[in-house]
Amino acid sequence: MLDYMLLANLLNDKGTGYYYYLNDESKNAIAFHLNRPVWFDAYDKYYSTRNLSNADIGHLEQHWFDYVNSFDNIEAFSPQLGEKETDSISALVQEYYSKIKGERSVATKIFGDYGETLILAHEYLRTKDKSNRQHLINKIPTSLGVGYDLQSIEIEKKKRYIEVKTTRSRKAINNNRFKLTPNEWDTAETLGDSYFVYYLVINDESKNIFIIQNPVKQYQLGNLKIDKNLVVEFFKTSGTWHKLMEITH
Repeated sequence: MLDYMLLANLLNDKGTGYYYYLNDESKNAIAFHLNRPVWFDAYDKYYSTRNLSNADIGHLEQHWFDYVNSFDNIEAFSPQLGEKETDSISALVQEYYSKIKGERSVATKIFGDYGETLILAHEYLRTKDKSNRQHLINKIPTSLGVGYDLQSIEIEKKKRYIEVKTTRSRKAINNNRFKLTPNEWDTAETLGDSYFVYYLVINDESKNIFIIQNPVKQYQLGNLKIDKNLVVEFFKTSGTWHKLMEITH
């Protein structure tokens, strides 16, 4: 439940997983929930119980997931883009394409933002027919410094944390290096199998992603190399190539 409250920006945490506090910048959303008469009551009988274990209430987990993912007015919690944000995204894409067409160099920040947008769309398409939790797919503000760019979902109720690395190549897929920050590496170590690196390669003919799950584990298994500057060199055994899924209309 705390995870969902964090995702809805109702709570903030101190990064430890133990301390949470109300997000003062989301007062309207908090009031919306407080004034809403709907209540999940399956846990009520346990509140006064002492020495309660996870196993005692484990059978309620599926009921809880079904409840929180079946709100009729789920759009009330969906990210809303204002006119300014929409214009900004449109300008970003237009600037990217104009520079590519004009054979001019693309600023790293612009190129990275564009890649993250493509991966965000890819994740929606990857999960659209298999999950009702797509409202949890979001781009994470860089200012939060969480060590990944996007939060997505697994089909089996879990989360997927994605760090996006984007590169452009005129040739076929032949790039196999990218750099991580110390924070990204630490986060990968903490999140384990839930952490993914999406290495997006855009060339003149196609867009493809090399997906590495749990890069720390892959390093320990010898499937990729990392130097002292956290430059990662990956190989075929490090992950798998996928064609980028794009919205065509």
